[in-house]
Amino acid sequence: MEQNNLSITFATGAGLVTGSNFLVGHKETNLLIDCGLIQGAKMAETDNWEPLLYDPKEIDTLIVTHGHLDHIGRIPKLIFDGFKGTIYSSPATKDIARIMLEDTNNILGQSKSHPELKTMYNEAILERTMSNWKTIEYHTPFKVGEIEITF
Repeated sequence: MEQNNLSITFATGAGLVTGSNFLVGHKETNLLIDCGLIQGAKMAETDNWEPLLYDPKEIDTLIVTHGHLDHIGRIPKLIFDGFKGTIYSSPATKDIARIMLEDTNNILGQSKSHPELKTMYNEAILERTMSNWKTIEYHTPFKVGEIEITF
């Protein structure tokens, strides 16, 4: 892979310890790494719902590093905003992510201060999320475009 064709956009999570969300571009491939909630600050209440710094419809693949909410919590927003690509993680990460996102639906989908969140945090979006989610075992390389990934 030619490294001079590689770009990285730090959408959120840079300079913070929460809200992991990085876009890696290489030639025709747009790969997102994590899509987490920004947590622990008053500004997170609005920043999480701002438009993303990229068009979710143009993302080919989402790689989930692990199942903490600050790495997966905005996946429902990503799906709601038009992401239709494949999500990859280890099998254990997918299992815990489902539980975490179900719990998040119960909290954010019922928010009285942000009632609009029920359009993103609900069973239908969760099922769309999980149906696009594939698992790869640890130490098993796979490719997204020309980018090789190993968990």
